[in-house]
Amino acid sequence: MGDWNYDDLLTQLRAMQGRGPREEVAARVPALGIVLKIRREELDLFVRVLEVMTPSELRIPELVEGARGVERRRRIAATSGATEEDVERFTQTFLKLLEEVARVGKKGGP
Repeated sequence: MGDWNYDDLLTQLRAMQGRGPREEVAARVPALGIVLKIRREELDLFVRVLEVMTPSELRIPELVEGARGVERRRRIAATSGATEEDVERFTQTFLKLLEEVARVGKKGGP
């Protein structure tokens, strides 16, 4: 699970869209319990943010994170209709999700 990236997240979020109550879907998708804490509007924004990332950014989240990713976050914000703060919040949420994936992976389940 250490290789989980934005592309994997986008795949999971797309799978969740239009598939019934989020609670039921998240119960079937490992480690996405944290998603339940996020408003539907914010999830839609996160999908838009992911959809404007380059293939490299989707595969290598570190390109967008931290000081080295400032220009990339600006471009992503401008092209997705998000603010730079939204993109930063998204990257932080993704890091929390990675921690959850790692925790669940160590336990062998939710």
